[in-house]
Amino acid sequence: MARFTVQNNGAYGIELPGGIKYDADRGGHIDVPNDAHAAAIKSSKNTKVQWIGETPWTFEGAKDNTCPQCAFNAFAFTAICPRCNTPLGDAA
Repeated sequence: MARFTVQNNGAYGIELPGGIKYDADRGGHIDVPNDAHAAAIKSSKNTKVQWIGETPWTFEGAKDNTCPQCAFNAFAFTAICPRCNTPLGDAA
């Protein structure tokens, strides 16, 4: 998935040939899940749309890394709770 932003100059989204439309959210961001469409938009000479980047992760099925001692919600890669030094996840 690629994310784009539209400039605040009247652009509300992107329309590709064939009538395919991607609308911007309230923050001016457009998420394009189709890699071929994202590549076409990146190679476009449209100056009203700027590429922000690829989405590097998804939160579906993310590891729950809540500390059993203090209930701090740590990042998935954290092995020790930064709040109370309790081992997390597999290290527990």
